Amino acid sequence: MEIKQSNFKDYVESIRPYKDSFSLIEGEINGQLTAGAVPLIDTASTHIPLKIKNHRGQNALDRIAEPLSMIALLSGGKYHDDELFYAWKKLMQNHPHDSICSCSCDEVAAEMDTRFEKSHEVARFVKDEAMDAVVSKLNTQSLGDRTITVFHTAPGISCGTVKVFVDFPENSGIDTLHITTAEGTPVPCTVKKLGRTFTYTLPKDRFRQPGYVDRFEVVLISRHEGIGYETYA
Repeated sequence: MEIKQSNFKDYVESIRPYKDSFSLIEGEINGQLTAGAVPLIDTASTHIPLKIKNHRGQNALDRIAEPLSMIALLSGGKYHDDELFYAWKKLMQNHPHDSICSCSCDEVAAEMDTRFEKSHEVARFVKDEAMDAVVSKLNTQSLGDRTITVFHTAPGISCGTVKVFVDFPENSGIDTLHITTAEGTPVPCTVKKLGRTFTYTLPKDRFRQPGYVDRFEVVLISRHEGIGYETYA
């Protein structure tokens, strides 16, 4: 018997001469009709919300929180290694075979749901802390008193729409906005005035601070290449 590492295309070509001798199975493969092999039945369609949370949690850590935390470190801020370690640990505790396949009892699924929520909550915290750290160190005096910083955490090139809210003090008298790059080039966007809107801030040293603002909804087209950020006026 000769065994070699191959690929799917060569594998198909190798078995093609024997195709006429293959047995035909119709319907769901949910029994012992595969020469004694026992397939994992229905696991791809079991506990779909958990599979969605797993995908969302992995993406939140690997593609968002991790690169943003590194950008914050390179900008003179903090890398949240303890928080990220905790979030990854909670995520990986859901990755044993019978857990992530969702072929265990409902009690296991219930605990997985809690772990996913804990992991994702910490990932969101790291994301927000990292972005705040970077923005706090940007010199935006030449861009006016309101700026929009868009972060890009994918290594390739992408172009898409970004929706943000821009707030001004209540009764500011401002009716519309124009968005430009730092160099003054106009940025394609749509602006919708939402008017008087209730909001609040969450200071780290006291209770939340409520108030009303003049709010605008801005949808702009942003194109990025590589991991980083860009600030608009």
